[in-house]
Amino acid sequence: MHTLFAVSADDFKRWLDANASLRKAFDEGKELERELLHRTLYEAAIYKRDLGAAQFLLRSRHGYREQEPEDNRNRVSITFHIPAAAPDLKTYVERNGRLEVVPLPRMPRVIEHE
Repeated sequence: MHTLFAVSADDFKRWLDANASLRKAFDEGKELERELLHRTLYEAAIYKRDLGAAQFLLRSRHGYREQEPEDNRNRVSITFHIPAAAPDLKTYVERNGRLEVVPLPRMPRVIEHE
């Protein structure tokens, strides 16, 4: 707008700050432009099936993104910490503490009956 009036951008901003009716007219004109651009873009997306216009409207007005983040709410993550390999049992015990023998759980007995 400042070039239309042949003034610097700073001077135009000062005019807007100093004159409430000029500010109001400027804001109304800017809003009218936004409405016209939005209507044109909407019509292109709907009536002309312009996918670029449709994608832009989805991104800007409805928060769509090119790649939606994965939903990690129901994902389970398991991390195994495995000790480093050792050349022999003696070295393994020295590096990792004492060797513990952990008994395996017993399988449940199944008794068949009639």
